[in-house]
Amino acid sequence: MRLLADHCDLYNAALEERREAWRMRKASVSYGMQSAQLKDLRAADPDGQGRHSFTAQQQTLRRLSTVFAAFYERARAEEAGRRVILVNPAGTSVGCHACGARCTRPRQDRVICPRCGPHDADVNGARNIYARAGLGSGQAPAA
Repeated sequence: MRLLADHCDLYNAALEERREAWRMRKASVSYGMQSAQLKDLRAADPDGQGRHSFTAQQQTLRRLSTVFAAFYERARAEEAGRRVILVNPAGTSVGCHACGARCTRPRQDRVICPRCGPHDADVNGARNIYARAGLGSGQAPAA
């Protein structure tokens, strides 16, 4: 239980550092910068962060980088006057954009709907996200 709490603390502290850097200076803080700080963080807190796997902590920071990159972009878009629509991506790659059935994914680039047949996984996911954003049915004909 302590492991999970410590990783949550690491994630939240790293997120706060990134938010503040952006808010105060419009500067981004990269995974590399935060990963480089882990050695000092672990040394300063040997009974907390220092007792966990360095590699696992790096993975926590990588996860944050992925999440934060999306927010850093869909922020840049708003500053440029673009409309930003946040969409929950859960399941968009395995739900058929045409009929909604659950697809199998035998390969990274392909999904197979039990009703409609094979689809390109990226196109299928994009159409599902498009539909979730309220921009269409997602059932447009293939290009």
